[in-house]
Amino acid sequence: MEILVYGAGAIGSVFGGLLSRKHNVTLLGRPYHLHEVRRLGLQINGIWGSHTFTRLELATEAKLLRTRKPRYDLILCTVTASDTAAAAKEIKRIAKDQSTVVTLQNGYGNIEALAAEVPIGRILAGRVIFGAELTPGAATVTVSADDVLVGEAGKSKKLDRAEAIADAFTKCGIKTRPVPDIQPHLWAKLAYNCALNGLATLLDIPYGKLLLTPETKELMKAIVDEVYAVATKKKIALDPTTPQGYVQRLFKKLIPVTSAHYPSMLHRVRHGHRTEIDHLNGAIVALGKKHHVATPINALVADLVKAKERLNLRE
Repeated sequence: MEILVYGAGAIGSVFGGLLSRKHNVTLLGRPYHLHEVRRLGLQINGIWGSHTFTRLELATEAKLLRTRKPRYDLILCTVTASDTAAAAKEIKRIAKDQSTVVTLQNGYGNIEALAAEVPIGRILAGRVIFGAELTPGAATVTVSADDVLVGEAGKSKKLDRAEAIADAFTKCGIKTRPVPDIQPHLWAKLAYNCALNGLATLLDIPYGKLLLTPETKELMKAIVDEVYAVATKKKIALDPTTPQGYVQRLFKKLIPVTSAHYPSMLHRVRHGHRTEIDHLNGAIVALGKKHHVATPINALVADLVKAKERLNLRE
């Protein structure tokens, strides 16, 4: 299979490297990272073992891939959510009519941004809940809370394409399960990110330390309550069915297995880059306004992260 990873950051590099075991993979990413990959190979380290991958095609400009032959069978979109709209325009130019596009991103709105350029029937969505950190030429898998999940992005509940993609991922070392309805899983991940990423970024701590004070625990509970209230208005059937049930899972399972992880949002702030807060807590605020749901705690977190982002911005 011919595969393009559109956005070879930490997560994209892990997928691209491991998939190159059995497929022809192109990484599209930033020069500072891919120059080292070209020189020494792509290093994948961490809890999934240490590997070096050299059988990769590398590109730092999307326009150079528009006329590539053979065209790509599978395109993985792994850019930050704030870059999805621009990426979608390039993906439209690069993809062939039969190309499947899979979003493996954090945040709300990625499917919609891709569907503005690519027919929704060719888009699948994945829920990724492992963490990775990037240094030039290397990605380190730091934590994993569950398998990757993949399903159709539109209304179709067919499993054939999701099963094929899940099988390809799993055979290359990324445990993946197909699901008939990906939306509840994407919203559960949204609740996870909204509860953890902004607070850990503001406090400059790993996820686990959010459980050490009653104040941060109460803030996480309030964030999850608001996410569930918005999801209910949008008729998303979340599992667990109540915010209290989700908080129990978050505190007892999800945070403990990712306790040492620092959010990518914090790394972006430290390096003076824009964050995807508008696609996390900010998206809950926007959807809350649309559906007449109060979201004051998500609004506070979003505003504070934006303030911290602007104070450190170098772009």
